[in-house]
Amino acid sequence: MKDRAVPESYIGVWRRTLLQTATGESDTSTRVFWLQSRRLHADLRIRLDRPVLPAGLGLDGITPEQALALARQGGFAGTTRVDGDLCCWQREIDYRPPALAPDIGAIRFASADTLLEDCVHGRYHERWQRLPDSLGASQGFRLEEVGASGAAPRIAYLLVCGVYFAFVRSRGAALPAGANLVSLVEAAQQAQERVALLDCELSFGRRDGEALNWQIELSTLPMREGARLFAEPPALLGGAPRWQANDRLWITSLNGPVLWQITDAD
Repeated sequence: MKDRAVPESYIGVWRRTLLQTATGESDTSTRVFWLQSRRLHADLRIRLDRPVLPAGLGLDGITPEQALALARQGGFAGTTRVDGDLCCWQREIDYRPPALAPDIGAIRFASADTLLEDCVHGRYHERWQRLPDSLGASQGFRLEEVGASGAAPRIAYLLVCGVYFAFVRSRGAALPAGANLVSLVEAAQQAQERVALLDCELSFGRRDGEALNWQIELSTLPMREGARLFAEPPALLGGAPRWQANDRLWITSLNGPVLWQITDAD
């Protein structure tokens, strides 16, 4: 990847505190976090009315109604480009089917820790607040699954900003561009079809400096909440990640530990 770094003022974890649409509607029912490192981003959007699913339950064990609730979540990860007051989020992983138009927002800072975003087409206005303990050590990583049996390995992003982290992992096959995930899940006839559509992980949590205590607090896979991110403790330098390309990490999943290799680090 050759993307240039974003301005330092963008780095950290931002929580959305306001969304207003051009029609005057607002969203107070979704928890939204945006993690930004020097070049990479991860964005997680979880509705408050999403059902609670117990640890140990697999996607193949949820009901069609629960599957529809999960389909209303959102999030993505990829690289970020900033040109003047325009910010473009170039998504490589998307929980929902890829949009046909690029994701570009006009940005201005109301203060050092308050960011205002407006759609360049005037469709929405958002306010973001930076979490104070997201400052400090920050790094983003792109990973590929090791030993995958499919035609192409799954990819993942791991971002660390201060005490927070996000892990974003792609599903096995891409969704059709411009489609609607809720409609796709509604049309699925078999449980395995729904699993294939929903098996995309976006997890957010905190770390305490010790690798085994990186705990997932919020996830598009609710049964992952409360779990530890790492199956084996990776090497840290001064309590912060200093991994680089080709390093390998064992990361937990619903189906047991998975080995990932870093392909890019910013």
